[in-house]
Amino acid sequence: MEEKEERIRQIMFHSGCTQTEVENLFETQGLWLDNLESEEMIEAIQKMKLEVSTWKRYILFLYRRISLCKREKKF
Repeated sequence: MEEKEERIRQIMFHSGCTQTEVENLFETQGLWLDNLESEEMIEAIQKMKLEVSTWKRYILFLYRRISLCKREKKF
C-alpha cells in the first residue's frame, strides 16, 4: 500500500495532476502503477489534461455567456 501511495505521489509530481485525477486514470484507462515512465502513461496523462482543459474552456464560455445574458436581461 505504501508503494502505491509513493507511485501516486511521483505521478502527481511529474504530471501536475491531483491525486483523484491520477487514481481515476488508473481506473478508467486500466494503467498500472509500475509503468510511470511508459509512453502509454504519458499519453494518457496528456489526453486527460487536454480533456480537462477543453471542459474548463467550455464552462468558462458558458459562464461568460450567461453573465452577458443576465446583463442584457435575456436570461
